[in-house]
Parts: sequence; C-alpha cells; structure tokens
Amino acid sequence: MERRHSYDEEIRLWRSLFVAMVRLLNQVEQDLKPTVDLTVVDLGILFSLKGTGAQPMGSLAALFSVDPSVITYRVRRLEGLRYVERKTSELDGRVVNVSLTRRGHGVLARARTAMLHAARDHFFTFVDPGTLGLLTAVFEDVVAERVWRDPSAPAQIEADPLSVHT
Repeated sequence: MERRHSYDEEIRLWRSLFVAMVRLLNQVEQDLKPTVDLTVVDLGILFSLKGTGAQPMGSLAALFSVDPSVITYRVRRLEGLRYVERKTSELDGRVVNVSLTRRGHGVLARARTAMLHAARDHFFTFVDPGTLGLLTAVFEDVVAERVWRDPSAPAQIEADPLSVHT
C-alpha cells in the first residue's frame, strides 16, 4: 500500500484517533449504565443485528475483527439477558445464526437516545458541522475497505442502525 502521508502526520492522527475513541467509548458506556447495563461492544452487536437481521456468528466476528470466541462469549451473555437468540442454520448445521428478540429491540430503543445524547455531549459538540460530513465519509470508507478485504464480513452496513424505523 502506498504511503500518502508523512510519518509524523500518521502518528499524530493515530494518537489523536486512539485517545479520542477510548475516551468517547468509555464515556458513552458510563452514560449508558443508568439506562442499560451493557458494554459498547454488546450494543455494537445488537445494533448490527438490528440493521441486518439474523447473522452468522462468524460474520459478527469478522465485522468486529475479533476472534469468534469473543463473539460467542458476548452473545452468550446477551442470550442470557434474552436480547438475542441463537439458532442453527437449516441450510448448514455448522452455522449458528444470531438474531434480536423483541426484548433486544426494546433495550435498543432505550439505549438509542442515551447513546445519541452521549455522542452529542462528548463528540459532536466539538466537531464543526462542515467537518462532520468529512469524518462520516472517512469512516464509511474505512468500513467499506474492511468489508471489501474480508469476504466473510456482512456485505453492507446499515445506513442508519440507530434509526427507530429500521
């Protein structure tokens, strides 16, 4: 891959991105605790299922770039809370599909407002409106590149997984 930026620019951006994301995700998780006692990773799984419907556990692992055992652990916890259910695929008995339950949809509805408020309070407030579209495009490109490189990842990311209408 061709280098398009100087080493110093890359390090500066990477450090800023990494610190900002860790802080933001920790703050969002803290802000969510009174509403739903779920981690950001748990919510990421639930929002992914809301946007795409039932998914094979392997596709979730690919989407989040984690070992399948991580997804198994998280899904088992979410299943215990009755937010998701697992079913063996009728087409391939080796594949386990995960889908949201009615209770899972309910927790997402409660979490949605809290997440958006936290994101506004701790991120969007500090981003110039003209820059927000650029940031969105950059991260959509990163997601598209990630999906393109991994054929087992879901074919597309839901345009608005936070929408109450999807």
